[in-house]
Amino acid sequence: DSIALLRASIALDRSIGDVFHLGKKLSNVGQLYAELGDTERALAFLRRADDVFEALDDKTHRADALVGLAHVLLEHSRDPAGAEQALDRARQFAERTGDRYDLAQERLARVGVDLAHGRLEGALRHADEAVSESRAAGVVGFELLALALQAHTFALAGKPQEARTTALAVRAGLARTGAIERAERIHFSISLAFRIIGDGAAADAALRDSREIVEHRVSRIRDTTLRERYLNNPIVQAIRA
Repeated sequence: DSIALLRASIALDRSIGDVFHLGKKLSNVGQLYAELGDTERALAFLRRADDVFEALDDKTHRADALVGLAHVLLEHSRDPAGAEQALDRARQFAERTGDRYDLAQERLARVGVDLAHGRLEGALRHADEAVSESRAAGVVGFELLALALQAHTFALAGKPQEARTTALAVRAGLARTGAIERAERIHFSISLAFRIIGDGAAADAALRDSREIVEHRVSRIRDTTLRERYLNNPIVQAIRA
């Protein structure tokens, strides 16, 4: 429903020449398609959004679109090099504007690229920077996801105490916050951390929480094709495996 409304609104923006709102909606639709696992449409809309914001010389919204593009390239296209290039450009724009939100989400996405390349030290450093930027921006969801990724990376790096302490802090944060964006990813990352350090009970509990969120979303997708694409989303497959 959200995609249908946004696409109808895009047609209106085009007809009246409202380029700025056109770019924002193209980016939003692209990110919604990415969430649903429709890689081809996600890439098309996000690249078009980047083109629109480039024409407007809008660095803040370019950074946002490029981070969204990087997520799709990394998770769906399995192209960490392409994702890193998009993030390099996003970082340049975010640093020019000084927008804390953009700086936080770029650092957060960078952690995923580092993990894909096996760069654990880089992942820990960028996760720490993402936590700092997220706190400065006041974005609790980003902060908790950065900490969850940090816990997973600590576990991969053979630092079980740091992994446990960080994962427990994330769990406490989730309990205080309640419903939050990307919660399924946060629960899943700490489940991985707990699993690696040998705490099966905590890992199972976090995985159950992650699966509950995913299954609730599946139940709300009425379109059969979109539902299948969502279920084929790599992170969804990993959570349901």
